[in-house]
Amino acid sequence: MGFVEALIAIMITGIASVVLMGISANTLKSMVNTEIQDRMAQIGRSGAVIAQGVADLESEKDQEDRFFFEDGIEGFCFKFNYEEGEGYSFNSNNKLAPDTRTAYLTSLVEEEGDEQPYYFRVMCVEDILVGTTTSRPRALIKIITGYTKTTGSYTSTRDIKDYEYLAVINL
Repeated sequence: MGFVEALIAIMITGIASVVLMGISANTLKSMVNTEIQDRMAQIGRSGAVIAQGVADLESEKDQEDRFFFEDGIEGFCFKFNYEEGEGYSFNSNNKLAPDTRTAYLTSLVEEEGDEQPYYFRVMCVEDILVGTTTSRPRALIKIITGYTKTTGSYTSTRDIKDYEYLAVINL
């Protein structure tokens, strides 16, 4: 009888270890998804800071030479262009239609140490708010960031929804 009892004990231990391994794998997957979502939020918030910086630098230019005062930019999205020594800028001739994720995938955020970037970031101009005698003009923008290895439609165990960050910047 001792042999049969030992086999049953080994079987129960094996089943318990398989269950625990499954729980461990799900926890690790959840942790990775949380890290990805956190990184997307960081990229989105930094995009709003970059857009404000571009607007601040352009405030020294004539109004007709500033990106945010150009006609026809409302309702469109734009890539973050970076030039060494020049910094960030936006090109009004390079409009991306809103809600076209496949076009956004070329707007990759390159990070130091990455062999291949996995995140994208674009800025969409929602509205330009004209200033008054007591207030500056402002722009309502939406920064969209996403993870290129997912479809970006909804958050689940296999997908991570794209992150949208709304901001109001002073022009």
